[in-house]
Amino acid sequence: MPKVLRILLTGFSFFVFSSFGALVAYVILPLSVLGVTDPLERRKKAQRALHKATGVYIGFMRRVGLFRLHKPEPLPPVLAEARPAVVIANHPALLDILWLVHTIPQATFLAKAEWFANPLISPILRLGGHVPAPGARPGTDGVAESRAVLDAMVERLSEGLNLVVFPEGTRSPPHGLRSFHRGAFEAAIRAKVPLVCVEIRVEPPILLKGQPWYEVPDATPTVSISVREIIQPEDFPPSARRLRKEVRARYLASLGAHDAAGTASPARETAAVSVQAPS
Repeated sequence: MPKVLRILLTGFSFFVFSSFGALVAYVILPLSVLGVTDPLERRKKAQRALHKATGVYIGFMRRVGLFRLHKPEPLPPVLAEARPAVVIANHPALLDILWLVHTIPQATFLAKAEWFANPLISPILRLGGHVPAPGARPGTDGVAESRAVLDAMVERLSEGLNLVVFPEGTRSPPHGLRSFHRGAFEAAIRAKVPLVCVEIRVEPPILLKGQPWYEVPDATPTVSISVREIIQPEDFPPSARRLRKEVRARYLASLGAHDAAGTASPARETAAVSVQAPS
């Protein structure tokens, strides 16, 4: 496909996303939970409906040739059966969250707090019971807010839902990996649930952080999503800090990525218990 045509189709796909997203937010998801009064069951139904709807949009993008999605291996039972678990993944591209929603039949995500005020995205987040990540609002107690978010994460897990987290907190740098925040690991330890490590590869890279949408590669990108390992609670090291360190080292080795960890202040390290949605 000519590069100019892929640029035009990429722009059109973002327009379709907005239109289809409104249909999902205000028609498809509300209809999916119509008559369901139990809060937990409403969340599950909304999440399953979003999974199916996202498959339609991903299918559209694949059919117009914007990317190839490598056929994944069968999901492990913990994901296929939507058992409680903390799912972490690296974050190479803007569309990672859509690819994961498409891959995992039922998933609870952390999302930017401000997205809960977005008229297009907010209904999807609220109906699905997704968790708002700590904000960076001036005058707020970041540590207390982060602890409240961690409590909400553990609550979702105790309800029998899984929780999907990008532990870097934002998109990965090209062929690199940022430092991991501790929230996902703290939640897994507190809830005593498995930690599922998912690996996302996009080659050649697209939609990197700070990259304009119209900068498309010469070749059609191939996306692959795989479960790299599942760590059971009985195999966790004694602290979230050590678990985070060991898991990140394994990601670096598996991805062949360079270490792009920044220097975080102690206050930031304490407060950063969770991860935001793609930015």
